[in-house]
Amino acid sequence: MPDKAKQFSAQEKQTLTGSLTTLHAQLEAFQQLLQQEADLLKSNDPDALTSIAQQKAQVLDELEPAHHALCQLLSPDQDQSLDSLIQSDSFQSLPEVLQNKLTKANQLAEACHQLNLSNGMTIQALNNLNSGLISALVGQPGSSQTYDPKGKKSAYSQGNNSLGKA
Repeated sequence: MPDKAKQFSAQEKQTLTGSLTTLHAQLEAFQQLLQQEADLLKSNDPDALTSIAQQKAQVLDELEPAHHALCQLLSPDQDQSLDSLIQSDSFQSLPEVLQNKLTKANQLAEACHQLNLSNGMTIQALNNLNSGLISALVGQPGSSQTYDPKGKKSAYSQGNNSLGKA
């Protein structure tokens, strides 16, 4: 059953404007932190990465209630993603200015999501590399993954596979 379009009062429109402005500012701050994290992943400063992680957690803690408040105004029955809110009938009844603000917030949230995924993959790759190196250095057979001549994953072992004779 489709949502019924909601008519917003002047007070609700003002509240929505404030909520969207706050959400947009928080998303911009989060995006800046993600970009700093991406830059730090290219450098060698683990202490700064720890600090960025703490700052990200703080901004996420602030984003959650802002998103929830926006959902309560636009879709009181349930929390939805920004993309889902844009698809709702309530969105269509918003003034164009608020529709544009919500669309921009959604685009910013998607950009943050993509950058966070990229940073996460980089962190995972670095972790896998470090784990494999440590396993190889301490001689734990079968604990690190390498690729065989056919390109398939195989466990590193220190068995009788010598590199050759001198």
